[in-house]
Amino acid sequence: QARGLDPGPDLAAALDLSRDLALRFPRDAGARANLGQALVAGGRTEEGRRELEEALRLDPELPGVRNLLDRLRSSRSD
Repeated sequence: QARGLDPGPDLAAALDLSRDLALRFPRDAGARANLGQALVAGGRTEEGRRELEEALRLDPELPGVRNLLDRLRSSRSD
C-alpha cells in the first residue's frame, strides 16, 4: 500500500505521483490519503478533503486521516 508520502519541496511531483497511484489503485486507502494530503498542501482543500473522506471510507482505521479531516472542518468553520 502507498503510505507515508511527504510532499516536501517538490509539491507538483508529489501531486503527480499521488494522483497516479490513486488512479492505479483506487481502492487503496493510503494512496487516496496521500493524494488528499498533497491536494491540501497545494491549496486545493475541497478536492483534498474529498480524497481524505474516501480514504477513511476505505479504511476507517487509517492513521491520522480522521484528525486531518477534523482540522480541515474546523478551519472551514472559523
